[in-house]
Amino acid sequence: MKLNNYDNEKLLVNALTGGDEDAYRHVIALYREPVVRLCRGFTGSPEDAEDLAQDIFLEVFRSINKFRSRSSLSTWIYRIAVNKSLNFIRDRKKAGIDEHNLENNIGAGSNADYSADTRLEQKEHAEALHNAIDRLPESQRAA
Repeated sequence: MKLNNYDNEKLLVNALTGGDEDAYRHVIALYREPVVRLCRGFTGSPEDAEDLAQDIFLEVFRSINKFRSRSSLSTWIYRIAVNKSLNFIRDRKKAGIDEHNLENNIGAGSNADYSADTRLEQKEHAEALHNAIDRLPESQRAA
């Protein structure tokens, strides 16, 4: 199948479940940038967002057989992205990675100070976003 044959979401999902590599490429081409932006909003880090996006697409491809078309494919992909992003933030918080990185950067010069300030600001933004999402009704959290 060629990329332009995926105008119908059902055809795309069927191609994905059938292991069609062109379908996989099509999904990545369609959703990579929005997924990376969403992840960056949670992590504040372009590198972490890219890593998360890779994990998200692996999960999408591994789990495509679980997709039941109760929502659109994009909603399902974004839900996976939100869940993985929240798990990433929780795991880092549990491990104390953010605080550890901040402590290691203090006193290493002006670039490290800027980095520490930036990381602290990003952490605060991510926590505020996480708290705001937690206050939303369940039906609105996926968006």
